[in-house]
Amino acid sequence: MPYKAVDGVVDALALYLRSIDSSEVAPLLSDDSSLLVRAFPVLRQVEAFRKSTSVEIKHLHPMELRSRVFQALRSLLTRVAETSPLVVLIDDLQWADQDSLDLLSALLEQPREPKLMLVATIRTPADSKYRAQLEERLEAIVFRIDKIRIGVLEPEAAEELAARVSEELGITNVTPGEIAKEAEGHPFFIEVLLRYCYTQGRHGGHSLNEALARHIEELSDPDRLLLEVLSLAEKPLPRDVAAQATGQTLEQLRDSVDSLQAEKLVRGNGIRNTDTIALYHSRVREVAANLNPHTKKFYYRALATALEDGHSNDLETLARYWAFADELGKAAMHYELAADDAVRTTAYKLASRLYREAIDAQADKPECRLWEKLANTLVSAGRGSDAADAFEEALLLAKAEHAYTFRQLAAEQLLRCGRIDDGIAMMVPVLESYKQRLPKKRGAVLRMFLRERLLLRLKSWFANTNRNGEVDSWRLEQMDTLWGATIGLFNVDQLLALGLHAKHLRLALSSGEPIRISRGYALEAASLAAIGQPRDEIEKLLQKAETLAAQTADKGAMAWVATTRIPAAYLQGDWLRCRRDIPSCVAQLIATNGGVAWELGSLAMIQQSVSVFLGDIDSLTLQVKRNLKNAHESGDLYAELGACSGLSNITFLLEDKPDEARSLASDAISRWSQTGFHLQHFLDLYAQTQIDLYEGKGQEAWARIEGKWAELKASGLMRVGLNRVLLLDLRGRAAIACLRQSNDGKEKILLRREAKSASLSLRKEPMVWAQALGVFLSAQLEEGSRDTYVEAATLFSNCGMRIHMNIAEALASGGESSAVDRLSDESIANPTKALRLYVALDTRAKGI
Repeated sequence: MPYKAVDGVVDALALYLRSIDSSEVAPLLSDDSSLLVRAFPVLRQVEAFRKSTSVEIKHLHPMELRSRVFQALRSLLTRVAETSPLVVLIDDLQWADQDSLDLLSALLEQPREPKLMLVATIRTPADSKYRAQLEERLEAIVFRIDKIRIGVLEPEAAEELAARVSEELGITNVTPGEIAKEAEGHPFFIEVLLRYCYTQGRHGGHSLNEALARHIEELSDPDRLLLEVLSLAEKPLPRDVAAQATGQTLEQLRDSVDSLQAEKLVRGNGIRNTDTIALYHSRVREVAANLNPHTKKFYYRALATALEDGHSNDLETLARYWAFADELGKAAMHYELAADDAVRTTAYKLASRLYREAIDAQADKPECRLWEKLANTLVSAGRGSDAADAFEEALLLAKAEHAYTFRQLAAEQLLRCGRIDDGIAMMVPVLESYKQRLPKKRGAVLRMFLRERLLLRLKSWFANTNRNGEVDSWRLEQMDTLWGATIGLFNVDQLLALGLHAKHLRLALSSGEPIRISRGYALEAASLAAIGQPRDEIEKLLQKAETLAAQTADKGAMAWVATTRIPAAYLQGDWLRCRRDIPSCVAQLIATNGGVAWELGSLAMIQQSVSVFLGDIDSLTLQVKRNLKNAHESGDLYAELGACSGLSNITFLLEDKPDEARSLASDAISRWSQTGFHLQHFLDLYAQTQIDLYEGKGQEAWARIEGKWAELKASGLMRVGLNRVLLLDLRGRAAIACLRQSNDGKEKILLRREAKSASLSLRKEPMVWAQALGVFLSAQLEEGSRDTYVEAATLFSNCGMRIHMNIAEALASGGESSAVDRLSDESIANPTKALRLYVALDTRAKGI
């Protein structure tokens, strides 16, 4: 059952809303209230929900639908809490699934969380590992927790109770301390043990399990049957289900329940047919469930039949009972139905687990269909690595005509989550099946890039679109395969990706298919931005892409074009536009009906870098920590490297945690592909060199970047303007930092020449921010460079680089101490060390 931890809460909420006038309920509902009915059908009983305007969901991305369901419930609770005090009680929270905890987290997330008191009970052993994990998760969710532990009696009190009961029963042949220890301080178990000793005349070796077994044996047949069925049910049973499972009438069941309650063996919460009964103690369950396998299967079959006849919506429990009854076909069917239901309610973690249960139940003959469902659910949950593995399993079972589809889907997910070597190995035969080859050596990659760019330039941009005609399905699949490879490699091996993209766009232009031309034009615009082409040419392409996308009325195509404007602006250094437009692009992306985890992840990385450039330190910290957490949870190495290396690594340095900064970056890159030199290797080099500079290790910084310079140039990464500017700036800063620490005259001449070369190269770049960095390096090399610092500050101001601007202004007017003062006004733990990230200083002479 999806969100089972809060299901009872919503039941109570529905009951409350039905008890008040409809005119009072309507103001409590938000625009997305109809989505709540999808997740919690009980709300259909509330008239205001039945009349609420339905939200169109077919174009909502699964994670957006899930988020809006969570926010709708949060809004409802917030508005209810404004009308009267609100207490939310969750009993047996130890049964909460991960989706329920995600929902609770969204409900209680600060700021402006609902004004409510959450009361939850957890019935697990004190040393339970799961209990510790659950409490840790709750502490992360809830602002303040008051814990009240209701445990067993202390040893002295337990022994005193045992002595008193022994005296009342006239038992003289037992040791109260031994009884109390065996009963683990539980009053009921102390009584059971002593009564057992009384009837058996035992002197020692008291066994609680033996005593409980005898106690159960002495029950009447109907009472013992009900107790045994409840012990296997593992959760409270409705009275009507329990009656059918035990073959009793409801009146007979009521007598058994009353008898067992008197014996303190079961507990019930009412007398209606739908009210539940359950065992009181887990130790009683352990003993009562000690049945022979044949009897267990019989009971489980009876439980499953009773639940099925009662039209229970708890499909997961029903599936589990059929599995225990060794009816695996029925179990698989109900696990799949439960998983489908979980997908509909956006409980993707639960759905993934249930599809796996269905697959396990079909261990002898698993179905391709289930693996495909599991894979698509994992894609919806943003778990690309697990999704790739599931697609591979589907591939093994698929018919020949579907095999390459699953192989392509697996390859795309592998590439997008950072399993690059596996992804390329999986993609190669797919490309070859469509008469495309993936070059391996860098020389071949460069030749392919140049050839395809030339062929694309020769191709007419004014292709006739083919909106009404048919395009050969094989040709469409060929283009889509190239597109999948392009997207998977775009932020890894940019030279190879741009070559594949050029081939894709050329084929799209030949086919005249408008959606593929539109997305090709949009990516071409970003590609031209990457290699520094004029803005007007880039804008023309984006407008063409937008026109085609609008003509097709395809939301995915329109969202892709809008999203591509962000990397195009980013690659041109338009940070302010990126910051302004990213939120609307994210909203447009998640409103589509396709998997957009890669696109959202790419925007998140751009947003982090934009925050670095613009000096939005508080925003940067929140973004990086959130993205790193999500990457770890989803197993996305690509996103993990984006959060803890490159520009984003500065987050940990600004918290004065260089060891953590180095450890996170080193660990992530150690798990990345070591074949070739990818963008991720560049990001690691950038982060590690930055850490060297922060720690005042100018010589190590220079040695590190100089040692990789030839490999960097050979990789083709420096053909992308953004990469080239970042590397030239880093090389210049490292050279000056080493220069400040060097005692070797010849080395100092060389370092000064290298720093000056980097500065001149930057000043020749077309982007203002690059020119600003070049002027800033010049200022550090010059004596009496006040005017140059002022020039740099002006340029930094023009492109919104606030912290760079403040430092340049401070150095122009007051020197290094003034620059440290400027940084002291920021959210920076150690401003003195942080200054080294922006300007190379003489650490020996200044003590900085």
